[in-house]
Amino acid sequence: CRTEDYCKTWTKMENCKGVLAHDSTGRLYGANTCYVVYSDDDGKTWEKLTIAEDNVSDIAINERDQILYVTAGKKLYYCDLKLNSYVLEEMYGINAGCVCVDPENPSIMYVGYSTYASYHKLR
Repeated sequence: CRTEDYCKTWTKMENCKGVLAHDSTGRLYGANTCYVVYSDDDGKTWEKLTIAEDNVSDIAINERDQILYVTAGKKLYYCDLKLNSYVLEEMYGINAGCVCVDPENPSIMYVGYSTYASYHKLR
């Protein structure tokens, strides 16, 4: 749901089950089952960006390098936004249920799963 009046009223968002990330342009990224969706109008409408093999649980964005990270099932994926192909590539060997990119140093990424947490330095 979304609100425009400080939580007094709520409107259901069609084609998005939850907002998981945003970028500095105001674009919102969300999930709708196994789809990564995005909105450029504050969540009023949603478009499909890409699809994962399982339900999407989290999204993080590295704006510096234009990389979108997605967790789905127990897997971590990335999508290079500069390529405009929006194909998810699996990052093998990393089990993840949630993901976060360090805002000060985007080459550092944090991942977690129900029984552990770790971080990975990408570069």
